Amino acid sequence: MEAAVDDDIIQKSKCRIRGAGKEEADECLVATVEQVIDLADVTGLRWQLMILLDAPGGAGGAVIQGR
Repeated sequence: MEAAVDDDIIQKSKCRIRGAGKEEADECLVATVEQVIDLADVTGLRWQLMILLDAPGGAGGAVIQGR
């Protein structure tokens, strides 16, 4: 769509998301090994394996971060 705007085929692209090309990520906190083990211990057997496997970044930390 951007090429169509540049070539004057269309006047404006409705597919454009303002600010989408900027990368301004907040600082991401990383849990220590001890914190991960403590979290796994208090969650109970059902969730321990998921937390321990996700900790090294298997799912991008989504499980531990609650996403």
